[in-house]
Amino acid sequence: MAALDGKELILGVTGSIAAYKAVYLLRELTALGARATVCLTEHAREFVGPLTFRTLSGRPVLTNLFDPQSSDAVEHVALAERAHAVVIAPATANLLAKAAHGIADDFLTTVLLAARGPVLIAPAMDGGMWDHAAVRANVALLRERGVTVLEPDAGALASGLSGKGRLPEVEAIVDTLLGLLTPQRDLVDERILVTAGPTREPIDPVRYISNRSSGKMGYGIARAALPRSSCPCRRPRRCARRCCSTRPGPASSSRPLPWPTGVPSS
Repeated sequence: MAALDGKELILGVTGSIAAYKAVYLLRELTALGARATVCLTEHAREFVGPLTFRTLSGRPVLTNLFDPQSSDAVEHVALAERAHAVVIAPATANLLAKAAHGIADDFLTTVLLAARGPVLIAPAMDGGMWDHAAVRANVALLRERGVTVLEPDAGALASGLSGKGRLPEVEAIVDTLLGLLTPQRDLVDERILVTAGPTREPIDPVRYISNRSSGKMGYGIARAALPRSSCPCRRPRRCARRCCSTRPGPASSSRPLPWPTGVPSS
């Protein structure tokens, strides 16, 4: 039995040069047994035609909210409710802004508002855009609401610049989706304490020995362990049982380390 056998998915594709990678993503999802309905934005059609996605999915491609030829055009709410998950890859900065602020001016953003299952967003944008204050604020707002927003990869971009903004690899998107739809529960009843960040060993009241650890590995372990644990609240910042709360970092600091970005807060 395939990992996504019988799962209904909506694959949203926005106007990015990385839109061609959504074709490979669709192929992987269908190979895993998923039944995917593709929703293209107007600008996405400029990069990859609907026929490509229709051929791979075996279903009509949704683009126009008011297309009289499509029976699904007036059933966007029912379509979203039937879906086990919504995946948007690639997602532009424009889509992130619309999703964060509830703007529904096309088929894809309307489906997002009606979605009841997990939402997975894989961003892709040009150099410097990911680090813009407005984009970071939109991403933080989406993550606070429980949307899974992946970190884009770093490397060469279509504009010739180099930086953070490449669409995450198809394998990473699929693995994240599998974790959302088929979570493992192999850490039930386990309590896990993860320390992250640099350590400080005092030499005297002024000097100490430390290291340049960023804490990313510890945050990654905590992020992977949380959905596999048995904590009933899934609210790291407000856990009354203190079963998934952060603990203080270095011994010389009384402030707790911030919870890793991307861990659901509700």
